[in-house]
This record gives sequence, structure tokens and C-alpha cells, in this order.
Amino acid sequence: MSPMGEGRLPVSEGQRAEAAGRIFHGLDKRLAYNGDKAFIGPHEILGIITEEYIELVGAVTSNQRERVINELVDVAVGCLWGVASLIAQRDASLYPPVAQAATDLKAAAPNTGSVDDPYRALLASVWLRVQTLEREIDHALNDVGQPKS
Repeated sequence: MSPMGEGRLPVSEGQRAEAAGRIFHGLDKRLAYNGDKAFIGPHEILGIITEEYIELVGAVTSNQRERVINELVDVAVGCLWGVASLIAQRDASLYPPVAQAATDLKAAAPNTGSVDDPYRALLASVWLRVQTLEREIDHALNDVGQPKS
């Protein structure tokens, strides 16, 4: 087992399914509220994800786990919709350099079964980003001397 796994709880298949369900429910809510139009481009995507990240930091600071989960879902939905937006632009030939994104996404989706399933590949990419954000938040909280939740 890698050093990262020591002292950590396992995440069951059911818990992973619940997390994925929350993300896709969040995506459904986003679609109902904002419609199915793509983000305009990378700068808008970054702006949306940054806003959600700031809200996530506030949730972590409040030490309210359910609020943290909700904000993580919002970050994941923003990432998922950002990827979908860039794929839509690629497919519409509006932004040809994004054609490499599908290949990169598949490469960033280890241990997800068939990476030919685009939803599993997208979810794996979002999951990797959420894990990275969680580590960054833990480090930031440690740097300011806040208790970890």
C-alpha cells in the first residue's frame, strides 16, 4: 500500500456511487436552472470554478461536513460542465486545439474500467481534481493553524 493510503478509510463502491449520484444530481439541477448551453471558453470555466472553490474554502473553514460535500459537488459540476463545454466546442470545430482533450481525459482516468465510457472518464477526471483540492485545502488549513475536520 502506498504511504497515501496509511490511516485512511476505504471508500466503498456504494459510497463512490453515492458521490457520483450527487454530482450527476447537481448537474441535473444546473441544467434545469441554466439550460444546456456551453460555457464560452476557458476563462469563463476558470471563473466559475474559482467562485465555487472560494465557496468550498468557506465551507471547510466552517467545519460543516455536509456543506463541504455540497460545495465539492458544485466544484465537480463546474469541472464536468467545463469539460463538456470544451468537448462541445471541439465537436463544433469552434476551438480545434481542444481535440486533444478527449485523449488527455482518457489518460487521466486510471482504474475506471472502460475509459471508452465518456461519463466514467469525466467522473474520474473530476474525482482526481477533487482529491487534489482536498489535499491543497488540508495544507492551507495546516499553514494557518486551523484544526482539521
